[in-house]
Amino acid sequence: MAHLYGRLKIAGNTTEWHPISVEKAGDEYVVKAAIIPSGVIEHYNGDAELAVATVTFSGATKRIVIENMSGTETISVSFDGGVNFKTIAIGKTLDVAASVTSIDIKASAAATAYEILALV
Repeated sequence: MAHLYGRLKIAGNTTEWHPISVEKAGDEYVVKAAIIPSGVIEHYNGDAELAVATVTFSGATKRIVIENMSGTETISVSFDGGVNFKTIAIGKTLDVAASVTSIDIKASAAATAYEILALV
């Protein structure tokens, strides 16, 4: 199978290029494109506590990566104002495409380290 890599320009968009790969499978070609949204990455480090705290972004996010830096405790995050929480296991990462302006975060013990990268 032959591989060709390049960039794709979306019609109507004069500034963004997106990576693609073209694979030949028999008599057919398969084009795979990764549409990567543009934006600014915001970086947050902190310690989650037992009480809920809010992390506010500069605008609506496109993607959020939250890493639980603890080796002993879990953290929980909410994307709906604290109604529902998703637990992030010890040492694990949550990567979601979400359009929010803030998240709520809490931990199973005080001073549980986390790191957040948000594409805004």
